[in-house]
Amino acid sequence: MGIPACCEEERIVRCLRSVLNSCDAVASEAQALVTVAADRCDDRTAELVRGFMRFDPRVDLLEGSWGSAGSARRAALEHGLSHALAMSRTTEAVWLATTDADTVVPVTWLQQQLQFARNGVEAVAGVVDLLADADRSSERAEAFASSYPVGLDTHTHVHAANMGIRADSYLRAGGFPELEVGEDRALWDALGATGANRHAAASLAVFTSARLAGPTHGAFSDALRNRLSAFRSRRGRV
Repeated sequence: MGIPACCEEERIVRCLRSVLNSCDAVASEAQALVTVAADRCDDRTAELVRGFMRFDPRVDLLEGSWGSAGSARRAALEHGLSHALAMSRTTEAVWLATTDADTVVPVTWLQQQLQFARNGVEAVAGVVDLLADADRSSERAEAFASSYPVGLDTHTHVHAANMGIRADSYLRAGGFPELEVGEDRALWDALGATGANRHAAASLAVFTSARLAGPTHGAFSDALRNRLSAFRSRRGRV
């Protein structure tokens, strides 16, 4: 699993706790490695990850200056994949999952992804909802829900905060491109171009921060701010 993190000291702990709980739920069927790529961090993000590493061998840390979420995410997943291949795993037998440092995943998150994989899905994209934390307000929640359509079974959204890809399909599609934003949609489209069996699963949900300013321009926080502005305009509020 790969998690890019840029100055996320306030959120990385809850993210890792949720991810490790999800790993625990599949421990009998899968061996997990969770790699955090700390990108240009000048806060305690890396220190907090090292704290997990002292007690849990499934957690690993890369530190660097990749300069984009796409590059850091790619590095984290490549690191995990190299470990799996060193253990004589085939790329067809390796599942790559990714989320964001400001996101919390449910305990069933990896169970669901692996079930999709057993059913022949090569890439799955889930949905997001707003995390119930100090950043969330009823107005933000309403603004998001009113502009985020989800069907009963499927949807049209793609979030790197909630994706899983079989490693051989990931490699055929070229992996996450080294983009500051939009690496998720670009990879999803590339997977489609290679003929990968993709599934946009409405049942696969994670919970992400409702903050309106994040470390990456143009990312989810900016999109949420734009949704809120449009919502207020429709309601006749500034």
